Amino acid sequence: MSELYETLNKGLYKLSPTARPQVYEISPEQITSGTSTSEVEQNVGNWRNGKLDFTNVESGYILGVDQGVAKFYIGDATNYLNWDGTTLTISGTISAGAIDIGGADATSFHVDSAGNTWWGAATFGAAPASISSAGDAVFNSIIIAGVILDTQVEAAANTGSVAKAADTTRTVTAAAYAKIKEFAILVDGSYDVYFALRNTTGSGSTFGRIYKNGVAAGTERSNATTSFVAYNETISGLVAGDLIQLYAYKTIDNGEVTTFRLRAVIIPNATVNTD
Repeated sequence: MSELYETLNKGLYKLSPTARPQVYEISPEQITSGTSTSEVEQNVGNWRNGKLDFTNVESGYILGVDQGVAKFYIGDATNYLNWDGTTLTISGTISAGAIDIGGADATSFHVDSAGNTWWGAATFGAAPASISSAGDAVFNSIIIAGVILDTQVEAAANTGSVAKAADTTRTVTAAAYAKIKEFAILVDGSYDVYFALRNTTGSGSTFGRIYKNGVAAGTERSNATTSFVAYNETISGLVAGDLIQLYAYKTIDNGEVTTFRLRAVIIPNATVNTD
């Protein structure tokens, strides 16, 4: 062979080494516990156990590259965590010691290990909105669109819990029923309506009655004394937009009405149109 190279013109050929990939085979018995410091970049293929593809059909896991997109699926058909390259999806129950979302500012949300939940602050005690694990709630304001029955709310109403009040004392001068005060109902429900009236001199009587949308809806009340006498009754079947009004008139001397109030039988909401 060496004689052949000597007889050829060396300008006609060039010897180059053949590049060979660095391939290493490691048998299982050579893999032991310990620390590995390395960087591995995966461009194709996947690591998997149990799963055959990036689905939740089989139990197990699969980590790899699917059509150029890195993905990771772990779990079974019911409980799983999926990263499909764009969206992280979790199905099933999450067990955690605490949840903190959004840091500690006004947009944050928290749940501690005792089950207390709060919004808008770093701590439960400083939060403007919170619900304790015992069921105690704190909110700056609540708007309820609908009807909610609650025996505690009803009990509070019957002992004087006032939802809305128009307490300005008004003089009654009309000789026939005329509107003196008015509420606009914002939430459907039943309302306990309260008012007081009197005669200013003791001559004649002052009459009062609850109206709904300009039509008599309550029992006619009257008082001939100079002391305020209070009356209340429940007006049912009210819907948002209804007007609850106090109409009154006097027979001889002027009268007065005051403390026109709504109290909760079913959680109410209203605005004062005329105080």
